Amino acid sequence: MSTNQEILHSDLLKIFKNLKLTPNAIITYGSVDRINYLDSKLDHTIHSDIVYHDDTWKKQPFAINWETTDTQTDFHWWDVGDTLECYPPADEPVRLQDPKWLYTRGIHYNNRNSFDILPHYKVIENCVITKAYPVAVNTSVPHSVIRKINNQPRCGVSIRFPLDQIPTWTHGLKLFNEYI
Repeated sequence: MSTNQEILHSDLLKIFKNLKLTPNAIITYGSVDRINYLDSKLDHTIHSDIVYHDDTWKKQPFAINWETTDTQTDFHWWDVGDTLECYPPADEPVRLQDPKWLYTRGIHYNNRNSFDILPHYKVIENCVITKAYPVAVNTSVPHSVIRKINNQPRCGVSIRFPLDQIPTWTHGLKLFNEYI
């Protein structure tokens, strides 16, 4: 895997090397392709991040997300109770060239691509990011993102690690403790 140091700052790469971590995925995300659709909706789908590993989807518990623009991005983590977890279809082939397939990855709740916030959902934590810098994110807990409509589009990267290197959120926090 090659790394683009314009995206992954050399200081961050040094931290990964010191921690003996080898990022196995760098996911780009943004809202440019969905701006017109999202003009009528503020919330991104409540979801948990997943990785396709050993022919099955598994929750991805930890990521370093880096918003690449200074724009207000509000993260919310949710308690969704016993709401149905909706994984991508197991028999659906991986289609990396299909932007819709990439967008719909993740565990959604109640139904696929739902923007609904059901009455029993409760926000358990939130964080507002206004500057472009890397942050540790608990990606296995249901979460959503709100971007402000009149701001510039959201754009960023999510750096993921193999599950055997960072198997839990707590493990990831301990590894990065001195850098947080």
